[in-house]
Amino acid sequence: MTHFTLLKVCITFLIHVVCCVCDNSPLSVMSADDPDRTDVTDRRKIGKKIDANRGLTPRRPTDFKTPRTKNREKYRKKEIKRRSQVQEYKGSKAAAGAYGGEKTGIKKSTVKSTKL
Repeated sequence: MTHFTLLKVCITFLIHVVCCVCDNSPLSVMSADDPDRTDVTDRRKIGKKIDANRGLTPRRPTDFKTPRTKNREKYRKKEIKRRSQVQEYKGSKAAAGAYGGEKTGIKKSTVKSTKL
């Protein structure tokens, strides 16, 4: 900055300060007993839309609007991936209805074949 510009800025600032001290200026400080002064309680309350303002949030797909649903989907995908890597134990084969042998045992005298 040149000296002339700096001097011009200082003078402008001083004029502004002098105008603020003056009572006719709109920038003057309001006193506590001023009838035009509005308290915080006189202001209108904010609406629900302003209160719930989330600001700039990224656009999300409908499946992942909440962390709970996103984690549920992640778990489902990891479960599918694990099934292809590790064989799951499905219980004993006897309980599942596999062949358990002859219930009454094998009889030597019984012949179920036909002679030619």
